Amino acid sequence: MRTLPDLLQPARDLVFVGINPGEQPACAARHDFPHGNGFWSALTALPLVECPLTPEDDRSLSLTDRIDLTDIVKQVIVGGDISTVGELRVLASAFRRCIAYDLPRAVCFTSIGAFNLLFPKIRARNGWGCQSVTIEGAQIWVMSSTSDRTMLHRDHVQRVLQELTAAIAIDRTVAA
Repeated sequence: MRTLPDLLQPARDLVFVGINPGEQPACAARHDFPHGNGFWSALTALPLVECPLTPEDDRSLSLTDRIDLTDIVKQVIVGGDISTVGELRVLASAFRRCIAYDLPRAVCFTSIGAFNLLFPKIRARNGWGCQSVTIEGAQIWVMSSTSDRTMLHRDHVQRVLQELTAAIAIDRTVAA
């Protein structure tokens, strides 16, 4: 089974959650979003991180910035989806265990699809940002995918990340 390792450590500020690893990232064992994807540049544009990031920085993100990365579905799925109620229950349970281990202050789903897998019919249409549910005490946020296929929603990504940064008071630009 092709997969991508979770990058999770206890007591993080934030966990970004995707729906499942892509084929290229899984083969490279890197959370490197494909060319044209704006994930790393969106993070770099805000005080969420200490310095500019590239896909090669995925492992150091947890160590230096207290931000982790994971996916709900652990295997690469090409041209199909998770559809049975039993599969969804297993995935939801395993994901909740990951969050219980990590105990982040906030969880940000990097696509509507990822959020809807766990919380169907909760998010209001165009309801980007903080949601009305929590996981293990963590605030839940939803941002638009940063995929090159969703270029029209990139402004939502920046707004959500700005609000999220303010909500959990992460500001790496202020000296201690």
